[in-house]
Amino acid sequence: LYPNAKVKGLESSDEALQVAQKNVQLLNSKVVFEKADALQPEAWPDEKWDIILSNPPYITHNERNEVQENVHSCEPNMALYVPNEKPLLFYEAIANYAQTRLNKEGLLAFEINPSFALETKEMLENKGYSVQLNKDFYEKERFAFATLNQ
Repeated sequence: LYPNAKVKGLESSDEALQVAQKNVQLLNSKVVFEKADALQPEAWPDEKWDIILSNPPYITHNERNEVQENVHSCEPNMALYVPNEKPLLFYEAIANYAQTRLNKEGLLAFEINPSFALETKEMLENKGYSVQLNKDFYEKERFAFATLNQ
Protein backbone atom coordinates (compact mmCIF):
# COMPACT_ATOMS: atom_id res chain seq x y z
CA LEU A 1 0.00 0.00 0.00
CA TYR A 2 2.90 2.35 0.81
CA PRO A 3 5.86 1.06 -1.23
CA ASN A 4 8.19 3.83 -0.05
CA ALA A 5 7.37 3.49 3.64
CA LYS A 6 10.33 3.04 5.95
CA VAL A 7 9.45 0.58 8.72
CA LYS A 8 11.66 -0.15 11.69
CA GLY A 9 10.96 -2.63 14.47
CA LEU A 10 12.57 -2.79 17.88
CA GLU A 11 12.97 -5.99 19.89
CA SER A 12 14.48 -6.29 23.35
CA SER A 13 15.78 -9.86 23.28
CA ASP A 14 18.17 -11.65 20.95
CA GLU A 15 15.66 -14.49 20.54
CA ALA A 16 12.84 -12.14 19.50
CA LEU A 17 15.19 -10.30 17.17
CA GLN A 18 16.19 -13.56 15.45
CA VAL A 19 12.53 -14.56 14.97
CA ALA A 20 11.67 -11.12 13.59
CA GLN A 21 14.59 -11.15 11.15
CA LYS A 22 13.68 -14.66 10.01
CA ASN A 23 10.12 -13.48 9.34
CA VAL A 24 11.43 -10.53 7.34
CA GLN A 25 13.28 -12.95 5.08
CA LEU A 26 10.34 -15.36 4.76
CA LEU A 27 7.99 -12.53 3.87
CA ASN A 28 10.49 -10.74 1.62
CA SER A 29 9.86 -7.64 3.67
CA LYS A 30 11.81 -4.40 3.91
CA VAL A 31 11.31 -4.03 7.67
CA VAL A 32 14.54 -3.37 9.55
CA PHE A 33 14.78 -4.67 13.12
CA GLU A 34 17.13 -3.44 15.81
CA LYS A 35 17.73 -4.55 19.37
CA ALA A 36 16.63 -1.96 21.90
CA ASP A 37 15.47 -1.95 25.49
CA ALA A 38 11.89 -0.69 25.64
CA LEU A 39 12.59 1.09 28.91
CA GLN A 40 15.56 3.04 27.58
CA PRO A 41 14.07 5.22 24.83
CA GLU A 42 17.11 7.50 24.92
CA ALA A 43 18.89 4.66 23.09
CA TRP A 44 16.17 4.32 20.43
CA PRO A 45 16.59 5.68 16.89
CA ASP A 46 17.12 9.42 16.71
CA GLU A 47 14.63 9.76 13.88
CA LYS A 48 11.22 11.29 13.24
CA TRP A 49 8.19 9.07 12.62
CA ASP A 50 4.71 9.37 11.14
CA ILE A 51 3.50 6.40 13.19
CA ILE A 52 4.78 4.74 16.34
CA LEU A 53 2.95 1.48 17.02
CA SER A 54 3.52 -0.72 20.05
CA ASN A 55 2.14 -3.79 21.77
CA PRO A 56 4.23 -3.61 24.94
CA PRO A 57 3.93 -5.88 27.97
CA TYR A 58 0.78 -4.88 29.85
CA ILE A 59 -0.51 -7.77 31.95
CA THR A 60 0.04 -7.31 35.67
CA HIS A 61 1.27 -10.24 37.73
CA ASN A 62 -2.08 -10.20 39.56
CA GLU A 63 -3.79 -10.97 36.23
CA ARG A 64 -1.54 -13.92 35.42
CA ASN A 65 -4.22 -16.55 36.14
CA GLU A 66 -6.56 -14.92 33.64
CA VAL A 67 -4.14 -15.39 30.73
CA GLN A 68 -4.96 -18.22 28.34
CA GLU A 69 -2.49 -21.10 28.16
CA ASN A 70 -1.81 -20.58 24.46
CA VAL A 71 -0.55 -17.07 25.26
CA HIS A 72 1.82 -18.42 27.93
CA SER A 73 3.12 -21.08 25.56
CA CYS A 74 3.79 -18.66 22.68
CA GLU A 75 5.23 -15.63 24.44
CA PRO A 76 8.09 -15.22 26.93
CA ASN A 77 7.14 -13.67 30.27
CA MET A 78 9.14 -10.53 29.48
CA ALA A 79 6.79 -9.85 26.55
CA LEU A 80 3.67 -10.16 28.70
CA TYR A 81 4.04 -8.93 32.26
CA VAL A 82 4.52 -5.67 34.10
CA PRO A 83 4.80 -5.04 37.84
CA ASN A 84 1.44 -4.69 39.63
CA GLU A 85 2.47 -1.27 40.92
CA LYS A 86 3.53 0.04 37.45
CA PRO A 87 1.03 -1.19 34.87
CA LEU A 88 1.77 1.73 32.50
CA LEU A 89 5.55 1.40 32.70
CA PHE A 90 6.13 0.77 28.99
CA TYR A 91 3.41 3.13 27.77
CA GLU A 92 4.95 6.05 29.65
CA ALA A 93 8.43 5.40 28.24
CA ILE A 94 7.13 5.15 24.68
CA ALA A 95 4.83 8.18 25.05
CA ASN A 96 7.76 10.26 26.33
CA TYR A 97 9.87 9.21 23.34
CA ALA A 98 7.04 9.98 20.92
CA GLN A 99 6.63 13.53 22.27
CA THR A 100 9.84 14.53 20.47
CA ARG A 101 9.92 11.91 17.70
CA LEU A 102 6.49 12.08 16.08
CA ASN A 103 6.13 14.21 12.98
CA LYS A 104 3.38 16.82 12.96
CA GLU A 105 0.03 14.99 12.85
CA GLY A 106 1.87 11.75 13.70
CA LEU A 107 0.10 8.86 15.39
CA LEU A 108 1.00 6.92 18.52
CA ALA A 109 -0.93 3.63 18.67
CA PHE A 110 -0.96 0.96 21.39
CA GLU A 111 -2.62 -2.29 22.23
CA ILE A 112 -3.66 -1.72 25.84
CA ASN A 113 -4.82 -3.59 28.90
CA PRO A 114 -8.60 -3.04 29.15
CA SER A 115 -8.27 -3.00 32.95
CA PHE A 116 -6.18 0.17 32.67
CA ALA A 117 -7.81 1.83 29.65
CA LEU A 118 -8.90 4.98 31.46
CA GLU A 119 -5.55 5.29 33.27
CA THR A 120 -3.73 4.91 29.94
CA LYS A 121 -5.92 7.57 28.32
CA GLU A 122 -5.43 9.95 31.24
CA MET A 123 -1.65 9.44 31.25
CA LEU A 124 -1.46 10.19 27.53
CA GLU A 125 -3.69 13.25 27.85
CA ASN A 126 -1.50 14.54 30.69
CA LYS A 127 1.45 14.30 28.29
CA GLY A 128 -0.31 16.47 25.69
CA TYR A 129 -2.00 13.87 23.50
CA SER A 130 -5.55 13.70 22.19
CA VAL A 131 -6.64 10.10 22.71
CA GLN A 132 -9.24 7.80 21.23
CA LEU A 133 -9.89 4.37 22.75
CA ASN A 134 -11.25 1.58 20.54
CA LYS A 135 -12.82 -1.73 21.51
CA ASP A 136 -11.90 -5.25 20.45
CA PHE A 137 -14.22 -8.06 19.31
CA TYR A 138 -15.19 -8.70 22.94
CA GLU A 139 -16.21 -5.06 23.47
CA LYS A 140 -13.22 -4.36 25.73
CA GLU A 141 -11.20 -1.15 25.40
CA ARG A 142 -8.13 -2.64 23.69
CA PHE A 143 -6.52 0.05 21.55
CA ALA A 144 -5.38 3.61 22.16
CA PHE A 145 -4.74 6.03 19.30
CA ALA A 146 -3.06 9.28 20.25
CA THR A 147 -1.92 12.42 18.46
CA LEU A 148 0.01 15.29 19.98
CA ASN A 149 -1.92 18.48 20.56
CA GLN A 150 -0.09 21.15 18.57
